[in-house]
Order: sequence, then structure tokens, then C-alpha cells
Amino acid sequence: MGGVLILLGGLLELSLFTIYPPAGGYFFFTVWFTGLLGLATGPAIIVLSAIFYHHPDHPGLYGSLIVGLSVASFLSFFGGFFVGTILGICGGVLVIVWRPLPFVPAYYPAVMPYASYRTCPRCGRAVVSDSRFCSYCGSVFT
Repeated sequence: MGGVLILLGGLLELSLFTIYPPAGGYFFFTVWFTGLLGLATGPAIIVLSAIFYHHPDHPGLYGSLIVGLSVASFLSFFGGFFVGTILGICGGVLVIVWRPLPFVPAYYPAVMPYASYRTCPRCGRAVVSDSRFCSYCGSVFT
């Protein structure tokens, strides 16, 4: 979101000073440079964020680049209305400190535990030891 705001700030700066050009040569060059800086840093932050989202291999590198570009974008129309720079710096710091969750395999027992069995004295079949009646012949256990 910070990259989008920085990009919009650069576009606004270039469009305003295209409509109302400044009179001085140095000031004119500075305005165009800062507007182009916003047009360069905003998409670069967006692209770096997308690359990190799909390939989170080097969070320190991507986060440092995002923070550096966000600080550099402060020259461009106050870094996307100040909010773009702040969001870019916060996002870059979050990328730097991000660590993936460790893989913990879930525990699924191979065989469900069964209750103990006993043999029915009348029919000889295996019956759960908690039952009071044989489920096959109906004899009463005492």
C-alpha cells in the first residue's frame, strides 16, 4: 500500500507541475527529479513486495531495499503524503523480522486405541470388557 501511495504522490507531483510549471531552472529540475523519483520508487517497492511474497528466500535483503526506497521516496511529494513512506518503512521492517514457522508434523496415531476384550463364556467370541451383555448371544456377564 505504501508503494501505491508513493506512486500516486509522484504522479500528482508531475501532473501539478506540468499544468503549473515553476519559473526557475533549478527548481524546475528539482521538481521533475522528485516526481520521477516517486514514479521509480513506488513501483519498485510494489515489485519487491510481490517478489518477497512469492519467494521469501532473503527477507533481510528485500526488507532493506524496501526500507531504503521508502526513505528515498520521502523526497518525492513527501513520500506519498507521508503515509506512503511510513507504510513502506513499516512493511520493510516487517519483512526484515519475518521468519517462517517451523515445520511441525501433526500427530496422527497409526491405529486407534481399542478397549480391552474378553471372551464370552457361552459363545466364545471376543466382546469388549466394559459391556454387561454379550453382543452376539446376549448372555449376562457377572
